[in-house]
Amino acid sequence: DLVEVTTELTAQMLILGGLADTMEVGRAKVLTAWSSGAAHAEFMAMVQRQGGQWLESRAEYDALPHNVVTASSSGGVLDVDARRLARAVIHAGGGRHVETDGIDHATGVEFVVGVGQDVRKGDPIATVVGRTDRQVHTLIKGVEESVEIADVDGVQKMPMILDTWT
Repeated sequence: DLVEVTTELTAQMLILGGLADTMEVGRAKVLTAWSSGAAHAEFMAMVQRQGGQWLESRAEYDALPHNVVTASSSGGVLDVDARRLARAVIHAGGGRHVETDGIDHATGVEFVVGVGQDVRKGDPIATVVGRTDRQVHTLIKGVEESVEIADVDGVQKMPMILDTWT
């Protein structure tokens, strides 16, 4: 999903910047930058210019327990309640209630399925990461309460991009 949205937005920016004449050319340039490693190299350089320590941060994050949340039933993923999930992430420390709150950047959720996908009971649906048992419990509960799975036929994935303006 993120790849699709990023590709489309970046292709559009290339057109606006005069670096591509069509969306097809823009998409091709985006995919070439990714596959060649040029996009990754530029991202890493940008992080370094801003004083970031990506490799150290990544090593710290990778060392934390990653907890898999599984489907409670079989069926199609009908919906993910983003507001409910966001509240759980905020409550676990991965976001702010007020501007002065700190953020634990290692706290979060990564989905491995999306709306429209079929799952069987016990299949992984997400991975949660937190530094404490409380954070992990809050995130697991948030995923379980925000994902709606139903035993129905024909669950359709909504397109990521409904319309574009040029």
